Amino acid sequence: MLNIRYSHPADASDSSFDGEIRGPGSAIRTCPFSQRLPGRPHVTRRPSPRHSTPLRSRRLEPYWSDRPGRLAAGHPDLDTAARAGAWPDRAGLAGKFIVELIPGTVEEGNSSDTLWTDREYAIHLRALAAQGRLDQAAAFPAVHRAEAGDPRARYADASLRPWFVVFDGDASAYAGGSIDTGWYDRNHYLVIATDAHDVAPAIDSTRPTQAQARDRVALLAGHHASVVSADWYPLPEVLATVVPRG
Repeated sequence: MLNIRYSHPADASDSSFDGEIRGPGSAIRTCPFSQRLPGRPHVTRRPSPRHSTPLRSRRLEPYWSDRPGRLAAGHPDLDTAARAGAWPDRAGLAGKFIVELIPGTVEEGNSSDTLWTDREYAIHLRALAAQGRLDQAAAFPAVHRAEAGDPRARYADASLRPWFVVFDGDASAYAGGSIDTGWYDRNHYLVIATDAHDVAPAIDSTRPTQAQARDRVALLAGHHASVVSADWYPLPEVLATVVPRG
C-alpha cells in the first residue's frame, strides 16, 4: 500500500503539479496525500477510494522532500541517519512529499503471500545501498501495526531492520500505555497514529467538535506521534494543526 504525506507551504504558488492538491495555505488538503513530518505531529485525512490515480514518479520528482538516499547521506543506513538527527526541519520539508510503504489489507490477509511490501522494499533499499545507488530510492518502508518494544524485531533478517525508520500503527495502541512511545521520539523515528477518533473515549470519526479533535491531537502528540490520522474532513482548521511532539 502506498501512502504519501504532503506538507503544504503557506506561500505555495506552483500550479504545475497535476495531482489533487491546490491552493495556498497551511492546511492539509489531501485525499491520497497527507502530511508526515519528523519533528511535530500533524493531522491527516484518510485516503478516499475515489482518489487512487497512479502516481508518476518523474512528474513528482522535483517535489520530493526526503528520499531515503538524502536522509542516509553520510550514514550507512536510515536508522543511523535518523538517530543522528539527519531529518530536515519542518521548514526544510514544507511543500514536499514523504512516501511510505506498508503491506495492504489483502496482502496481510493472504497466507500464501510470504513477501510483503514492507520487507520487499527494505530488501530493495539494502541492495541499492550496497551498489551505491540509494539515491534512486523514492520511498520509505514502514513497520505496520503498533507493538511494544522495537517492532522491527519481527523481521528475521536483522540486516533489514536499519532500513525502517517509519512506524504506522493504531492510535489506541500508542496511547494505551503499554508502548514506550518516547523511544521513537528519542531516536527521531516517524510515528503515524491512525484512527485517532477510536482512542478512548471515542469521538465521532468524521464530525467531532473542534475542541474534541484538538484535544485528541494534543493527547497523541503527548504520546510522541509525528502524525495523527483521522477522517475529519469537515474540520479544516483542525487539519492544519501543528503542535509540539511529546
